[in-house]
Amino acid sequence: MNKYKSKLINFLVFFLFLSAFFYLLFNENGIVKYMKLRGEINELDNKIHNAEKTLYDLQKEIDSLKYSLRTIEKVAREKYHMYKPYEQEILIEEDEK
Repeated sequence: MNKYKSKLINFLVFFLFLSAFFYLLFNENGIVKYMKLRGEINELDNKIHNAEKTLYDLQKEIDSLKYSLRTIEKVAREKYHMYKPYEQEILIEEDEK
């Protein structure tokens, strides 16, 4: 009877430990949820970093367009195909291979 009681206690302890382990892993605030949320936070941090870099680049471009005549002329020529009255526009086509 003593062996049976000892095995029963060992089984109950193991069952309680296993139950607690699964509860910690899979409850609404468990480790699995934590890992998922941590991944989402990292993804959002990367998006924020990329947005800040884009913002910085655009701010540099705005400042350049405000204060640099050379940049204004470059944009006017490349983007809007503008040129001075005495100049002639020449288009160069590249072969696609």
